[in-house]
Amino acid sequence: MLSKNNYNAKLRKMELQAKQDHFLIRKLTIGAASVLLGFTFFGAGSQTVKADTESTAQHAVDKTETISCNSPANDNIITLGFKKNTETDGDKKCATNTCAVPKSVSNNTASDVQANAAKKADTDQDLTKDHLKKDGSDQSDIESVRNNRKSDIKSTIETAQIRVNKAYGSSLKDQDDLDTKNDYLAQIDKIDTDVIAKLNAGKNVEEIDSTAETAIRDILNLAAAAELHFAKKTTIDAITSKANVDEQANNAKKSVIKANDKIYENLVDEEEKQTDTDFTTADSIQKIHLITDKTTKNIFAVKSDADQAELNKYNVLEPDEIAALIEDLTDTQTLVNELIDNFPNISVENKSALKDKVNLYYQTTINNIEKAGDLGLADTEKSNGTIKINTVYLEASKLNQQIGLDQKNLDEYAQKATENINNSNLSEADKEKAIKAISQACDDAKNIVGQQPTIDRTDTAEKAGKAIIDAIEKAAYLANLENAAENAKNKIQDEYNNLDQNGKDKEKGKLETALDTIEKAKNDAEAAISSATDKNDLSTISKTGIDKINGVTDDTSLEFAKESAKETVQQISDIVKPNLKDPNDQNAVDKINKDAATSIDGAKTIPEVTQIRDEAIQKIKQIKNATDAKENNDLSNAKEAAKETVQQISDIVKQNLKDPNDQNAVDKINKDAATSIDGAKSVPDVTKIRDEAIQKIKQIKNATDDKENNDLSNAKSSSRNAVDVDATAALDRVNKAYEKLTEAERTAKKNEYDTAIKAITDAKSAAKDKIDSAPNVDAINAAVSKAQQEFNTIATNAEVSFAKLAGKDKIQDAAAQANKVLSPKGQAAVKEIVTQANSDIEDAETVA
Repeated sequence: MLSKNNYNAKLRKMELQAKQDHFLIRKLTIGAASVLLGFTFFGAGSQTVKADTESTAQHAVDKTETISCNSPANDNIITLGFKKNTETDGDKKCATNTCAVPKSVSNNTASDVQANAAKKADTDQDLTKDHLKKDGSDQSDIESVRNNRKSDIKSTIETAQIRVNKAYGSSLKDQDDLDTKNDYLAQIDKIDTDVIAKLNAGKNVEEIDSTAETAIRDILNLAAAAELHFAKKTTIDAITSKANVDEQANNAKKSVIKANDKIYENLVDEEEKQTDTDFTTADSIQKIHLITDKTTKNIFAVKSDADQAELNKYNVLEPDEIAALIEDLTDTQTLVNELIDNFPNISVENKSALKDKVNLYYQTTINNIEKAGDLGLADTEKSNGTIKINTVYLEASKLNQQIGLDQKNLDEYAQKATENINNSNLSEADKEKAIKAISQACDDAKNIVGQQPTIDRTDTAEKAGKAIIDAIEKAAYLANLENAAENAKNKIQDEYNNLDQNGKDKEKGKLETALDTIEKAKNDAEAAISSATDKNDLSTISKTGIDKINGVTDDTSLEFAKESAKETVQQISDIVKPNLKDPNDQNAVDKINKDAATSIDGAKTIPEVTQIRDEAIQKIKQIKNATDAKENNDLSNAKEAAKETVQQISDIVKQNLKDPNDQNAVDKINKDAATSIDGAKSVPDVTKIRDEAIQKIKQIKNATDDKENNDLSNAKSSSRNAVDVDATAALDRVNKAYEKLTEAERTAKKNEYDTAIKAITDAKSAAKDKIDSAPNVDAINAAVSKAQQEFNTIATNAEVSFAKLAGKDKIQDAAAQANKVLSPKGQAAVKEIVTQANSDIEDAETVA
């Protein structure tokens, strides 16, 4: 409906001047707070920035704002042949030239390209940027860029084909529409064929990248042109050019009040004329829809105002009527504010914002009532104001309900994850750790949900919380797999280390195969967990992976146990045989040794191997004991033989010991054993002392081997890799924060950006130097920890600094837009708000 002041002014102008080009339909007057609020929500809040997923194809779209119909500068621009029965005036002008693609259309469809290219954007862009920094002469670099750009072309073509088909789907789908669609798709296919040939023929990175960028731009231009063509045609068909508008205009003319018949008819005629002009100059899909909606609303507004003008002759608004209307409105305002305060799930800040909205509607409605002039208009204003206030209540009620629902969903989701963890094969310690993390994540997510001002944002926060819970649950299973694999590797490595050198040489291949198999089983299970879509599958996947790991471990342990058992029997045989004088006894020991080796090879379990070994050793001992009995149980001979055996083992082991301390320890064991043997009262005692001494000597040998395997260089190598990973992550944070800035903002922050990048690089180099010179593991860990802290500090400072600049710019832009429609008083209020906001941003210490 036309406002009263604008309506009366229009009547006066129509009466005084017969020819008028345009007339005002409505004038909106809003306060400074609502203007700034509107720009904040609808300006800053309507765009989602995804700097880390922007593809090369999207970059091409951003660079191409408008393509002129008449410009022949770019030979790669495709000429569109529109069909004769579906051409608009704009289509005909472009029939022999390249069709104009408005900037607004490219911007509206850019997100489609972004969504399709997001999956590989990070990898492709980083790789391409790295290659562009080089001279382009390295063939492997050229091939890598060529393949990446082919992938970009493929993704862009798929997106463009979807857009063309979608635009065609909104048309009448007659033969002309089908032919036009096929024409666009054929031209896209031609670009595909041409650009692949050019990419294959490219000699360097710059040429390949330029070719791909041009093709991506042309493909997106074709998709945008198709969308605009079908949108215009569909809109024109829907309203039959302007027949629908004319019909509505005629109906309005028939029903206007007779007293003002000519004036209102002229208003309708002028609206029709303006609509004709607007349709011929429309250059975007949005404008076509806006023109249609505006015309219909304006015609009915003229009719309604004419009817109301007649009715106003009989309505006179009295002061007591104004007071009664305001009293009713105040009751509604008070009740709604109380109801908002009683909602349990909405935060205090959001309640305040909702009540501010109620109070704004309340005050605006009072002003409208007092200015209405007659009871009918005043009552209408009161009703409209009441509806708006009640709308805020409904908004608050739905928000309160949704917050409660989302928080309940989070509780149930966390409970399900906890049940899955409890039912898993994780250790009790890992279960407790995972459940605690899930509970904390749930509480944090519920708190964030409760702070959200809209239903969409509460749902987004709920989804983010669920994603974190999923990540924690998966991380628990991944950690369990990692521990199982590590323990398995350590177990078989220790068992391998206990073998003598001959056994190690023989079993080395099995060790390497087992370690590789365990690693593969772990990696396969981790990949399956990471890609799992059903939470209930996680425990099964984890158990299956661990079972495979344990199976490999058991099989390998059995092989090592067999080798160790055969070594032991062989060693005992070698020790006993030299003391046997009867060849028959020596042959018997050899047979026991050979039979034991055969039986051990056929054993299925470690206990079975142990039993065979012990039985063989016992048989050898029996032969030795029998021999001792034959020699009249001469304890002296047994003592000498035992001391000689220990001495022989000592001599063999000492030859391979490099540490003098270890050599001295073996000598001491030998000496102590000799003393103990001399004091033994029986042959079994001698044998026991001898075996204990041999075992101690073997332990020293095994410990020495372990020391050699635990090389400090391994710790240094892994720490250097960790520093590289942390430095890369910090650089990525700085780059992403910098890429979110506008071109002007990046220019302003260039020096600070370069400083941050250099600081991270220097910190990485310094950490590596300290790691290389570290004398022990503690020094290595200290260097890594310090580097991590420096990386985080540098990246955080850069993110905060860049975010501050961007935030100030957005506030300044919003204020500038608001000031265009504000009075000086309103502009002053906006300035105060901007000043405070800039101060708050400057005081902020984090991006969030």
